[in-house]
Amino acid sequence: MVAQGAFATPTRHDVELWVELQPIAGEPDPAPISRDEAARRLLEEARFVFAGMLYGFEFRYVPLDRERDVAEEFVLSPIAEIPWGGEQLTILDIRHEENLMYGRLRYTLAAHEETRRDAWSRSSVAKAAGSGNAPRILGTGAKQSAIEDAIRNAVHEYLRARVYNKPREITGRLVLSAAPRVILRNGEYQATVQVKLVVRDLRSYAVY
Repeated sequence: MVAQGAFATPTRHDVELWVELQPIAGEPDPAPISRDEAARRLLEEARFVFAGMLYGFEFRYVPLDRERDVAEEFVLSPIAEIPWGGEQLTILDIRHEENLMYGRLRYTLAAHEETRRDAWSRSSVAKAAGSGNAPRILGTGAKQSAIEDAIRNAVHEYLRARVYNKPREITGRLVLSAAPRVILRNGEYQATVQVKLVVRDLRSYAVY
């Protein structure tokens, strides 16, 4: 007798990402990017996005405090990575539009990833949104930097509306609710994100 649900269809997440086909200023090779290299960059970005959606990040945030001469600090650490070359991540189709190559990519969840996704669906998990940017001239990693800046702003805006006395340090976990939206405008990557987050520890400044 086969247990009910044994042949349930695995959950699949699809996202559309893009990469530029012309070299970015400062890259060592001035030639246009090959399709193979563009596809590799699509897969690399997809690994970051899907890992952020399924596993998420640990974060540590120190708010700016000019009176105490404390600089803002935000550290984002991936909890796990999507393995390179795994069968769960595939490119479904590719299209070209001017200087961009768009790819539709799919990730098929394993059973333990389904469990993680369901845990983040609880109503007690907070939601936040933010925007960020990074100069294109910084190179291929600038798009991810813009996404991380948007995540920082999402955490900042969430805490600003709820924590009235500026804390010394906040730590927690978060996941991306959906794939980040990134556009290229005025020489910058501009990203918007939606996240779910859990604050683990909030340390206040000592009162004397």
